[in-house]
Amino acid sequence: MASGSLDQPLAKLKRAADYYRTIKYDFFGGYDRHTWAGILERHRDGLEYRVRAGEIEPLPPELPLIFGDAYHNLRAALDYLVYQMHVRRYRGRFPQPPPDIAQQSAFPILRTQPAQPASAWREIKNLAQRQRTAIEWLQPYKTRGGKPVRDLRRTLLDIGALNNIDKHRELHLARNILLAVETPRFAPDFGFRQNPAFGVTLETDAYVDTWAFTKAPPAEQMDIEPTFCAAIGIEPGGDKIEAITHLGGSVLAVREVINRFSHLFPPPAEPLDLSWVRFDEMPW
Repeated sequence: MASGSLDQPLAKLKRAADYYRTIKYDFFGGYDRHTWAGILERHRDGLEYRVRAGEIEPLPPELPLIFGDAYHNLRAALDYLVYQMHVRRYRGRFPQPPPDIAQQSAFPILRTQPAQPASAWREIKNLAQRQRTAIEWLQPYKTRGGKPVRDLRRTLLDIGALNNIDKHRELHLARNILLAVETPRFAPDFGFRQNPAFGVTLETDAYVDTWAFTKAPPAEQMDIEPTFCAAIGIEPGGDKIEAITHLGGSVLAVREVINRFSHLFPPPAEPLDLSWVRFDEMPW
């Protein structure tokens, strides 16, 4: 008697995790953030120094497609989960859910609260009330709950948005300035001020920081090669996020959703180990 299975949702999740592994380790050496060398330019008789980027390698052209495929598989894992919940719901009555129910089955991701209750949502209206309530609790329009569930809802919203964008066009990726340029220490009487260009697209010769002084420091103190930190950026709905870090977090978020419903199903044939998914920053 069919009772549903986690094998298919976990297979889709594993595929997304494999894409994450490829992006992080094959393309970027295992790090979410990266350091680059800058070039220091002297201006205004030493009262101002500008930091510009040196040679910046272009991003691999296939990268947007890989990210898109990863988010598509994350979205599919959620939909597969709800389908298997329908399989469980109709066990013993049909060999599989009726075709009309199977076609509508999906994991809803709703930014705004609909007029109808969850019992009327076509994607899940045929599930048991307890499962509908649990799915509704994870909707992004919900505001109650602690930070972990609020973060989970936000990530689900991003997964839905990025998957929808990828259906129509490639995701836009760029290197973005993330942290201020590493600077030496200056005595207070030099009046040092720093103006990093946070968020700008990192390209060869792009200006990433400006150092201003009220008194010019000695030339020998400025004989340095500044470094700065950058990350791959992506923008779902206008909010700039770190792409590699976000994808890793999205993999763990979908695992969390699957875990919340795992008690409904027998243990998977192959448990999925995601202990290696974590944030790694290249040291300065």
